[in-house]
Amino acid sequence: MKKTILLLIVYAIIFFTLITFLVSKKESKKDPTKQAYAKETLMVYPKPLATETPQPTPGVTPEPTQPPTPKPKKEKLPPDLDIPLDYDVQIYIYKQCGYKTDLYCFIMAMIEQESGFNEKEISSTNDYGLMQINGCNHDDLNNKYGKQNFLDPYDNVYCGIKIIKGYLKEFEHKNLALMAYNMGKGGARRLWRQGIYSSRYSDSVIEKYHKYLEKSER
Repeated sequence: MKKTILLLIVYAIIFFTLITFLVSKKESKKDPTKQAYAKETLMVYPKPLATETPQPTPGVTPEPTQPPTPKPKKEKLPPDLDIPLDYDVQIYIYKQCGYKTDLYCFIMAMIEQESGFNEKEISSTNDYGLMQINGCNHDDLNNKYGKQNFLDPYDNVYCGIKIIKGYLKEFEHKNLALMAYNMGKGGARRLWRQGIYSSRYSDSVIEKYHKYLEKSER
């Protein structure tokens, strides 16, 4: 009898436990809070707004974008040497001298010595213009530089500066370059062989050169 009761109690416990398990499992399936953790949450991001391209107004032509206007370069001006020569010619000479004041003063001293700043000067020895370029050199200079009018101040000083710069580079001394300019390289070399390295012409130009150099520094 006792064994029968114990078996009934065991069966009842097993049955009760089984019923409890089944009920709790059925309720968990219906519970929405538990299902929320089982599913991944999908985040919906808003689409980026499209950038609108500005449309031209009908009937109105858009103005073209202009590049900035470059500032004009300020022209370099020669030092004031108080000389009776057209200022535009002075500016041109200064430019041909590479804007070097020393060479500019040297050229002005030569022009004063050669022609006294008279651009139409023609000497008895057939020398022309501001820098008194001899007629024997005209064809050669025309072939080299395309200059024909040696009474034109611009053509004249262009050729004269080319000649004296060449002598300064070759002989590396102002007195020697001036002697070659004044009497030709042949005549100058004859004096150099005699130990003579300056002349009245070169001394006079050098004196004027120092005068203009002093003026330029004021």
